[in-house]
Amino acid sequence: MTTDATIHAARRIRARLREWLVQIGADSADISDVVHAISEFVENAVEHGYGTEVPDGLVIEATLDGHGKLRASVIDRGTWKDHREGEKGRGRGLAMAAALVGESHVRHDAEGTTATITHRLSRPAQFVTDAVVSRTAFPAAIDTEFVTLVAEPGRIIVRGDVDANAATTLDSQIAVESRSGLASLTIDLSAVTHLGSAGVAALVAARDRARKQGADCALMAPPGSPAHHVLSLVRIPVVSGDAENVFAED
Repeated sequence: MTTDATIHAARRIRARLREWLVQIGADSADISDVVHAISEFVENAVEHGYGTEVPDGLVIEATLDGHGKLRASVIDRGTWKDHREGEKGRGRGLAMAAALVGESHVRHDAEGTTATITHRLSRPAQFVTDAVVSRTAFPAAIDTEFVTLVAEPGRIIVRGDVDANAATTLDSQIAVESRSGLASLTIDLSAVTHLGSAGVAALVAARDRARKQGADCALMAPPGSPAHHVLSLVRIPVVSGDAENVFAED
């Protein structure tokens, strides 16, 4: 897949990758981890490798061998920058990607950067060749559109993919609802389908603001959910709980 290097690239690629992984029979945990890692690589390439929008600037390749081992790469023609030179957030994103999958490798030279993951699926993949089966035999796509709702004072509900683009909006809403940390806040992440490093950074900032003001900022997500998995991985406290589905069905 070749696509433009824009702020919307990661969303397009996540959708295509999820669809393919569902078709080959990957389970939800593998889908979440692989999609997350590739999304981090894509956002890193757009923000740090290019720094501007570039037509056909990204190439994504994914293959599956006969032993259930998946290999996927994100290739760009941008310029590598060491995150120690002040590139905020980049180190966390690449570290999270590496922790989510079996193997992760980033290679860069004068021609650009190739970020590759290798991950063994936890259950045997299904090789789908029948066009009719591939369209009908799998569950409908999950709703990944980013939406937030203030259900009641002091409680924000978040749904969908929280990527770099959405994280800016979430950060602003948290700041408003918490009055920059003065008011205690619960952020319900139960319906989040993807929590990228930019989203994690926004949540960390919210917790820091609350702590400095003597308030609370509780993050809620049930065990097994993407948000709970990611927050546990980076060792950020998360409260388990059953959230009410306040979003109307389409």
